Amino acid sequence: MYVPPPPGTRQAIPDLSEHEINRMFEALDVDRTGTVDIKEFFAGLIQTIDEEKQTLVAQKSFTMLDK
Repeated sequence: MYVPPPPGTRQAIPDLSEHEINRMFEALDVDRTGTVDIKEFFAGLIQTIDEEKQTLVAQKSFTMLDK
């Protein structure tokens, strides 16, 4: 069952295409709950996007989570 990425994903990582965001979310949501927990996120990050974008997503994610 396809669950779309949560609202705000596009604004959080505008440098990724919609296709990349959907692909990343599908790959990360391994338990198919419709959410991606921190373990799923970082475990799957290296498998879904190129190295340059991995760094970008990780940096932006840490910035958003470190509030």
